[in-house]
Amino acid sequence: RNVEPTFQTAIYPTASAERVRLVVVKPEGQRVFVRVIDEKGEPLLTEALGKKGTSTHMSLNIADLTPGTYRIEVSDARHTRVKELTITAPAVERQVAVRVL
Repeated sequence: RNVEPTFQTAIYPTASAERVRLVVVKPEGQRVFVRVIDEKGEPLLTEALGKKGTSTHMSLNIADLTPGTYRIEVSDARHTRVKELTITAPAVERQVAVRVL
């Protein structure tokens, strides 16, 4: 039986292209984890979102990331939602694209 996750995620670039915004909406009492993973599968960021509250807004600093493709994984104990973050230009002319996987 395929049960949908009880949390929702959204990610979008900011005007500066040095940060992306991540929004997680979840039921109160549920713990959710956020991981940013590089192309080699190495975690660059791991953060646990507490059980309190139902909405979290995060600003992820991507200014120091080199051009490439990164995965943003948001998961609870049973489900994982994955977004793909692609940085395609040098930092001075950086472009950011987000895809749902």
